[in-house]
Amino acid sequence: DASPDARESCDAGFMGQWQDEESGLWYNLHRYYNARTGQYLSPDPLRLAGGLNTYGYVHNPLTWADPYGLAGCSAQFKSRNEAFRAAKRDAGIPMNQQPDRIFNSKTGFFSDHRNVPMTDSRKNPIFDNNGNQVWTREYQFTRADGSKIIIQDHSAGHSYADGVGNQGSHLNVRPIENTRTGSVPGTFDHYEF
Repeated sequence: DASPDARESCDAGFMGQWQDEESGLWYNLHRYYNARTGQYLSPDPLRLAGGLNTYGYVHNPLTWADPYGLAGCSAQFKSRNEAFRAAKRDAGIPMNQQPDRIFNSKTGFFSDHRNVPMTDSRKNPIFDNNGNQVWTREYQFTRADGSKIIIQDHSAGHSYADGVGNQGSHLNVRPIENTRTGSVPGTFDHYEF
């Protein structure tokens, strides 16, 4: 209660929630939430299937906000393999489909990937801490509709002098027409691991 003599009460929980006095549960846009267990009592009504536990509370709104952008980001996926499988799934590539055989100009042979030098936005090569040029792998897949996509393996991550665009280990999914900045609908910008 908001006051010592219990004449006033506060029915506000997190933003957008209010307490149902009869049940003791919190109501949050078509769903009841049990604050004691930290679980919703029903799955997501939009059927987004957003994770393993559709009954769980997604974020704590008290700590979720990062207005200055200083919070560290943890990797989305536990491994490169897990990130690669998620990228294929989101791009509509069957799990059992292998990459297209493509010419790798660095090796001079056809392979399941090609090696390409990583460059900045001005096409200047990127170097690691030891002064070696960073090379990345690109995997090409042909989708059922005939369109081609590229999954770029940026396992080395990349750091730029100004700090803008720095990323840890990740994969990108790009349309073959724009492997620099293109995006494929239904996929993430980065698959971090």
